[in-house]
Amino acid sequence: MRTLSLSIGLILTSFFSAVPSYAFFDDYLPLSAAETQKRVPIKHLGTLEPSKLISPLQLGNYQVQLSTRSEEELVLSGTTTSQGKWSVVLDSPSAIFPTEVYQADLDSNGQQDLILLKPTGANGLAPSQHLSVLTFDTTGQVSLWQVEGYFASDKKGIVDFLDLNNNGRAELVFMAYGDGYWQTALYEAKEGKWTQVHGKFAGKTYPLLTRFTFKPNHNIAHPSKPITLEPVSLATDQALLSGYLKSYQWADINQSEDISLLIQTDKGLVKCQPSSWYSLFRLVLDKPKAREIVSLAAPSKTIQAVLQEAITKKYPLKVFGQRSIEGCSPEELWFDAQK
Repeated sequence: MRTLSLSIGLILTSFFSAVPSYAFFDDYLPLSAAETQKRVPIKHLGTLEPSKLISPLQLGNYQVQLSTRSEEELVLSGTTTSQGKWSVVLDSPSAIFPTEVYQADLDSNGQQDLILLKPTGANGLAPSQHLSVLTFDTTGQVSLWQVEGYFASDKKGIVDFLDLNNNGRAELVFMAYGDGYWQTALYEAKEGKWTQVHGKFAGKTYPLLTRFTFKPNHNIAHPSKPITLEPVSLATDQALLSGYLKSYQWADINQSEDISLLIQTDKGLVKCQPSSWYSLFRLVLDKPKAREIVSLAAPSKTIQAVLQEAITKKYPLKVFGQRSIEGCSPEELWFDAQK
């Protein structure tokens, strides 16, 4: 499925000597060739660079405008037929790591969705690709989902979007490593949301585990003890908490420090810390005539402005996603400012 190889680096043996080791993600993917050929049709639209923005993009019946408000911000925007305007603020395209742009109907609702894929520049076991998915409903309203992983593309599009159960909706194949195992999980698109597949699905029981070895291994493992792997969930279909934002403490996210959010729930105060390491956390400010989505990768002043507005006006919020098993580490805060 992938031709990308990853240097795992130096592994200490029981004699404390360093031994170089290399792993190919294809070598640990427990899917058959027939399964990996069930590709979702994806069209490549072009490449985003600082001096080269593709605008506007025609996605079905709707247009997406691309612009930069500063050297750090890429703004995607459009208009819906029911709720007015929308905007998504991401970090600006890099000249070193250009962003590839694709379109596909991922949730099979008849409306094309937008996919942005760019390298992270990471090495070792760190995820190599940053994926931003903008799904659109039939009115043209947008939702943003971001994932970092070991994704790859070819002339047919992004190879990690499959339709394993032939229902027309895409499943993203997401691999993570930990505790001596590779885990293969699936996230399926449903009406603009992403749900993690658990249990029986298309002939296999997900998530799948394969034991890391020094040679290719596609055998599904069944460990006798629990395996610690992150993330816990990147799903956006069910809220884990609800309440309102009471306060926040900013941090230097450029140095991978985590901001702290104090959320008032009906059971008391909960401290949440979105992971800044992956820059996937996002805020959704859903107003009657506009929806604004801001990624953690956007400038800090833009993010803090949304947080402060939510505190001042006491917008109800829902928390989605769980990055760590150690506490509240959300992937998305959804502020309902409809009233």
